[in-house]
Amino acid sequence: MKKPAQFTIDQISECLFHLKKIGTERSRTADNAEKILFGHTLEAEVRDSVGYDAFVQKMLALDAQGIDLKDKNQVAMLRAEFSTIASHVIEAEEKYKVTKSAGDRWNTVHSAASKKTKANRVLLVDEYAHALPQDKSSVIMDLGCGKGKDTMRLLEQGFQNLISVDISQYALEDLIQKLQQSGFSLHNRNNGTSQTFKRGEQDCTVMQSLLMDAMGHIKDSKIDTIVAAGSLQFDNHKDTQALMRELRRILKPQGKLIASVFSTRDTNEQFNQKPQLLKYLQHAGRSIQSRKLDPGYNTFNTRANDELQEMTRYYDEIDCKKYFSIIGPYEFKRPTAPIQLRSGKTSHIITGVVTNDKTKLVKMMT
Repeated sequence: MKKPAQFTIDQISECLFHLKKIGTERSRTADNAEKILFGHTLEAEVRDSVGYDAFVQKMLALDAQGIDLKDKNQVAMLRAEFSTIASHVIEAEEKYKVTKSAGDRWNTVHSAASKKTKANRVLLVDEYAHALPQDKSSVIMDLGCGKGKDTMRLLEQGFQNLISVDISQYALEDLIQKLQQSGFSLHNRNNGTSQTFKRGEQDCTVMQSLLMDAMGHIKDSKIDTIVAAGSLQFDNHKDTQALMRELRRILKPQGKLIASVFSTRDTNEQFNQKPQLLKYLQHAGRSIQSRKLDPGYNTFNTRANDELQEMTRYYDEIDCKKYFSIIGPYEFKRPTAPIQLRSGKTSHIITGVVTNDKTKLVKMMT
């Protein structure tokens, strides 16, 4: 991460001059202040995430008390404040770049999928209806919700507290449209990327976020059930472990993770037989690029349309034990017949339930 610039007295003075004028000439003066501080104007998401408005108010309060730029102590204090906000902005912009890139990629995926064959798979929440909470007031998170099919089914079943997370703005706009058509209205804009919709006693919070970032906003032992339909297969070994630890943290004791993941059976279970794997990926419009980032694991970096798209993980029984046992005992079904995905390709999907309790033995269902 690059280091923030050291601010001169002239830069501090000019920045304070522009900050004082915010309110009468908000747009232009705000841009000028940001250009002095950061070299460019900020994206709204970055500005919100670093608390830039609070920084501005703090500077204005200090200025109202009287700032003497000949006082070395005051200048040192202002330089520290400016350097701190600049550091936060640098970190936030790097994160925003990753988030935006992922969002753009999944916008393309969801947009292309909507024009192709409809999936014939049973919804995960229908397949595992027996694992859902009996209490309709339970908190359920739909992690990687896409266009919200599982979310809408849960709401139809009367569940009252849902959190639906996805990085794709395109997919979430589709979900929001479904919510509004079903009688939900906007109740609260929590921040730039999260908003809550309400219908009677039912709440649905829609979050545009990377999965790990979204869970960072959730308190320990807050969630009764997490639904993750095909969203836990795009990280390397280290990040997948971290993801599972976060799922365990936010789940209540005995809380459930209901998940589906890609199976190694999609690659003939022979990851060393590159011709078969290459044929499969080419059918999906992709080509293998590298395994170097995650050696020894069932993951591949793949390209589509000449751009590096994603790391994709294919799970086998060893993977299920390796990752899901971090949360607790699991029961997963071996894939049998392939199903039709929205992308138009077929896939063997592993589905199952993990319980947040490590006192029982793990097993693979037949």
